[in-house]
This record gives sequence, C-alpha cells and structure tokens, in this order.
Amino acid sequence: MSNETTLDGPSQPEPVVIEWNAMAHYHNRLDQIEADVDAALQDGRPRLVLLGDSISEGHPAKEIAGFRVVNMGISGDKIAMEPDGGVLRRLDVVARAKPAHVFLMVGVNDFWHTPPKPVADAKADYSKLAEALANALPDSKLWMLSTFPTAGNHADFNPLVKELNERVRAQAELHGTEYVDLHPVLADPKGELRTEFTSDGIHLTPQGYDAWTSEMERLLNG
Repeated sequence: MSNETTLDGPSQPEPVVIEWNAMAHYHNRLDQIEADVDAALQDGRPRLVLLGDSISEGHPAKEIAGFRVVNMGISGDKIAMEPDGGVLRRLDVVARAKPAHVFLMVGVNDFWHTPPKPVADAKADYSKLAEALANALPDSKLWMLSTFPTAGNHADFNPLVKELNERVRAQAELHGTEYVDLHPVLADPKGELRTEFTSDGIHLTPQGYDAWTSEMERLLNG
C-alpha cells in the first residue's frame, strides 16, 4: 500500500510521502529501520515503535508524549510472512529496539492486494503475529490497534475489517495486551473513515494523523 497523496494540515508536519516500488522499497525500508534503531539506541531516550504498513510509515511524528518514535511501518506490508514481506517476519528488529511501547496497526493490505486474502486466513495470521509479538517483547507495553476503517471506493473492505478487529480484540485479551478501538475517533456515522481524515479512502491526511496522535498521547499520559 502506498501513500502518495497528502493534504495540508495546521497542527503537525506533513505525512511522509512514500515512493513505493514493491520489493525495492521493502528492502530499502528494512535498511532504514535498522539504521533508525541504531540511532535510537545511541540516543538513550525511551522508545516507541509504530509497527505496520504505509499508514504507520506515513506518520510524521518524531516524538510522542516524550518517547522517541522509531517508525517501522512499511508500505504494502501485510500481517504475516508473505513472499513480499509481512510484519511477522521482522519482529527481530522490533525486539532489538527495546521499545517501551509498541503500537501495532496492520491488516488492510491483506484485503486490498489481489487476490484478497480470505478473512479467516487474515484472522489466523493475526493470531500468529500477536503471539509472536508478545513472546518477543515481554518487557514492552503492547498496544494492538483496530485496523482503521476505510471509505469511498474502498468502503467495501469495512465488513472484513470489522471481522478482523474482533480477532484483534480477542488476541489482545488473550495475551494481556491493550486493545485500542480507534473507530469512534476515525469513523463517521456510516462507519467509514471520515472524509477530512483521508486522502483516498485508506491513507490519512494530516488531520487524520493528528487524531491518531492525540489518542496515543492520551493513552501514554493516562
């Protein structure tokens, strides 16, 4: 999933514009993430990892609630091990960062890419990811975020997203981590991503990132 359209916003920097060329981008991001982890470990401040796909990769924040952000979003990534990536296959670098907090948000690419993954398979993959993440990071606070709603031409994904989020909630409870439902913040009365929060029905505008960041700050400061 790529994020090539952004809108101006008043309260924080522009979302990062992502140039995506499949595997080349994936491997370039892996190298960048490794370098970012090295820099963060030398910095010494407590760390917060954003783990996921292009929605996370596009987040512009360098610091949230006093935590240095290590952005581990990769455009196009899916939940589990895939020929072209998968969050599950890169938990070693997450563990190496020794984060105080990890915010995981992933899943829409499993439905967006062709052919779309059956929701039962996506749910099974998420269960594997949740277990592996909890085992890899016993000393980190894990926040399992609901997969964000979609809108416009992508609104048909929302029933699949809703079903996946039931598994996200169940896995958070199973592993004693935190489930964060962002639909009340991001969705309109129809259950779709609010128009002011999205540039294309999936990716976030600056206003959308503001709303997400505010929720993370509330949780971290609570």
